[in-house]
Amino acid sequence: MPRIPAVAPSDAGPLVKISYRMARKQLGEVPEPFAVLANHRKLFFASALHELAVEKATKVMPPGLIQLAVYRTAWTIGCSWCVDFGEMRMRLDALDIERLKHIADFESSPAFTDADRAALHYVSELTEKKQVNPETFRRLAEHYSEREICE
Repeated sequence: MPRIPAVAPSDAGPLVKISYRMARKQLGEVPEPFAVLANHRKLFFASALHELAVEKATKVMPPGLIQLAVYRTAWTIGCSWCVDFGEMRMRLDALDIERLKHIADFESSPAFTDADRAALHYVSELTEKKQVNPETFRRLAEHYSEREICE
């Protein structure tokens, strides 16, 4: 339960209500952090616009890999809400959620390609150590362009 209460749809202004409808349409529900952030309208809209812009701009890297990398990061830091949300996003995007069962052993699991492993190793190392070994980056660059890595 959040320490700051979520803004109920009945208490929301017209633009927040529209945003809630869009979130429900896309995600099936309004994520709690989204509704909590609605307490600060300017920040709420800045965050929503940022999310939309990033989503529209990420067109180079396969969406499934981006979701997988985000999921691995959430799993690594132990954010249960983020893990559940990531699984829901993958399911809604019709991606293979069975692979998520093997996220702990991605380096040896046949569910992942060498390119997947390079990306997952990169995000794991960055999340855990806050820096990336040059060899890790070299392996990532074998599979992905600079534009893909930026995404």
